[in-house]
Amino acid sequence: MSMNKIVVIEWVDSVEYEDAEWKTQEEADSLKPMRIKSAGILIKEENSHITIASSVNESDPDNITYGGLLTIPSYVIVKRSDFP
Repeated sequence: MSMNKIVVIEWVDSVEYEDAEWKTQEEADSLKPMRIKSAGILIKEENSHITIASSVNESDPDNITYGGLLTIPSYVIVKRSDFP
């Protein structure tokens, strides 16, 4: 995979309260999925998912390492923009 391509992915993520406390019906009704935008270097793309990284360390071509890896399932992607 060419690591020169930058992608911006808009995708839908689930939501939850950060605490384990009991919630009212109103609080439960207020939960809505979030629309997220993530940008990064395209690392891998398959039919089922896409993987991007915020950083790539190529100082040793035999041992490339990645920082800030994120894999997003294809079925939650609503928009994609590619940049060469």
